[in-house]
Amino acid sequence: MRNMNSARGSFSAVCLSTLDYIYAVGGAGSDGHPINKVERYDVAKEKWESVAPLHAARLALTSSVVTI
Repeated sequence: MRNMNSARGSFSAVCLSTLDYIYAVGGAGSDGHPINKVERYDVAKEKWESVAPLHAARLALTSSVVTI
């Protein structure tokens, strides 16, 4: 797996049930401050890409996925 575009720690990771993407949400940037960046890893392309950011910076958050 390749490195993310933005270094971060204390982020939330989510994998969708289709296993096509892994999302890295928020976290602490390299300076230790909360960030609003969201990236997803495309499993087929083996590549991280930026997606729409959070409305507010978050770190040490939790996430869950609801299947409909």
